[in-house]
Amino acid sequence: MVISLAFRRFSSRAVWLSASVLAILLFYAATAASADWREELGVFRIALISGEDEAGSRAALEPFRLAVQEKLGLPAELRTDRQLGRLIINQSDRPAEYVVLPASAYAAIWLRCECIEPLVIARTADGEEAVRSVLIVRRGSAIKTLAQLGGKTAFGLSEHSLVGFEIPRRRAARAAAGINWQFSATAEETLHRFAAGEGDVLAGWAPAGQDADVATRGTLARLKKLASDGQPYLILWQSDPIPNRVHAVRKNLDGEAKRLLRELLTGLNENDPITYDQLEPDYSGGFFPARQGQFSYLIEFLDEQEKNSVPREPDAEDDGLAGENRTGRQNSATVTEDANES
Repeated sequence: MVISLAFRRFSSRAVWLSASVLAILLFYAATAASADWREELGVFRIALISGEDEAGSRAALEPFRLAVQEKLGLPAELRTDRQLGRLIINQSDRPAEYVVLPASAYAAIWLRCECIEPLVIARTADGEEAVRSVLIVRRGSAIKTLAQLGGKTAFGLSEHSLVGFEIPRRRAARAAAGINWQFSATAEETLHRFAAGEGDVLAGWAPAGQDADVATRGTLARLKKLASDGQPYLILWQSDPIPNRVHAVRKNLDGEAKRLLRELLTGLNENDPITYDQLEPDYSGGFFPARQGQFSYLIEFLDEQEKNSVPREPDAEDDGLAGENRTGRQNSATVTEDANES
């Protein structure tokens, strides 16, 4: 009986000691794993497009670099480039850990290497995280379907814009042949021409989550302001949602680093609005966690474009369509349409 009791006490103590040792081993294993990804990286690289004043852009983004460095407990460095096409190539071949991109550039990199994944998307003040390409006609127009665009005159906001021209052009071409696309020196001039009665259809954009008829931003909203005679317009066609600017990371980045970065970014607008404004001057709504599925439409579009035509690298005009430009200045990834709220 005494031996049995002593054995039970010994067994209980052995189990307790084993559990304690296991907990200690797990703690040190987790600590070692945490240290491993930091030691492996050495430096956390942040890649993004700068303005013409590259030194000024880097200085403005220094608070963000410091915030990332402090959050990760790892030295961080900025890698800026004035050319989006070159950044896409560099990110595909020698990827930085973190990159800020227009959605079209994200899709282009993903098609090249599938080496990145979205972390967060910038939102507008009204909570919009995406836009739609649209084709607009006058309410009294005889054009009721895309097939009726054959032989008609269409206006694009810019021949370099994916959202304001290339996506709606490709969709219209599937339904009708012989569409005559025209452009003006500026997006604003194009809008004035259409509002004055020129052309049959206008390509543009609209906030993805709002009814375009009541939205206060977008091409249709701008047209309504220009139409002195109260001319009503209709959306003939609209695309799937196209995300705003995205902050992405290398797909193989450690999970802890991704979690820490998402935590930093989703609270940045509230916790450090000055740093946020320097990073995203055209989107005042903060960051929202992103999903890969939000980019499927763009990825499929660019993949089809590359297979069927001469590939076009996304450029600076592909971004910022939903941006508010509230600071009165544009970063290098903001289109001319944005400044005019077209």
